[in-house]
Amino acid sequence: MNIERWIPGVVCNSNFHKTDPTRNNFVTLPSCISKLTKLELLILNLCKKLQRLPELPSSMQQLDASNCTSLETSKFNPSKPRSLFASPAKLHFPRELKGHLPRELIGLFENMQELCLPKTRFGMFITGSEIPSWFVPRKSVSFAKIAVPHNCPVNEWVGFALCFLLVSYAVPPEACRHEVDCYLFGPNGKKIISSRNLLPMEPCCPHLYSLYLSIDKYRDMIYEGGDGSEVEFVQKSYCCQSLGIVRCGCRLVCKQDVQDIYGNNF
Repeated sequence: MNIERWIPGVVCNSNFHKTDPTRNNFVTLPSCISKLTKLELLILNLCKKLQRLPELPSSMQQLDASNCTSLETSKFNPSKPRSLFASPAKLHFPRELKGHLPRELIGLFENMQELCLPKTRFGMFITGSEIPSWFVPRKSVSFAKIAVPHNCPVNEWVGFALCFLLVSYAVPPEACRHEVDCYLFGPNGKKIISSRNLLPMEPCCPHLYSLYLSIDKYRDMIYEGGDGSEVEFVQKSYCCQSLGIVRCGCRLVCKQDVQDIYGNNF
């Protein structure tokens, strides 16, 4: 399949939930892909000439771009809009009106803004050898401990961003579709929050596995019996011995991060 045949189908059908242009030879994806308002899964495996990731529609839940050896992941910036988590709907409130409206109406608008914070879990598996600096690097391999800043109270939390650098040594690559599990450790034990099988990886070719997790599902567990000063995630793989977890990075995503990414109109 070449891109000339693939584009018309994409442009004419905004109802796509999944698209898989695997083994294509394009350098970049058409910008119209950001208009696929129902797209949840995009698979770009073995697109050897692909250099840049597209702007993603807000409906996206999973992006897989394994074995894309030309991908310029050093320029990947997870703090750009629609790159790591779905963009919230923007509600524009003209500042000049604030002084002329009752407090109740302004309060209602602010509550509506709260509902627009990104709440969809998003996973990304791409070719890459360097964890972006936006994630706070950790010395540990698979343990991502997030220290909560004193100036970021719990009502300012939006979610957690995790990134793991993985290398497979399986030969041939199809010998094992590695299963990776991510756990959240709370004061009263651990809970599995994500489990999936990865697409085959070329031996010794590093890949980045990133996750964005909304705070809503895990708030109670984090604060149940603890002080909430540190949140710990662990990435594990039990399927075989041929997958290496090299290092990890993580970030507590706060409302200010979302405002910085999407501008003051958020």
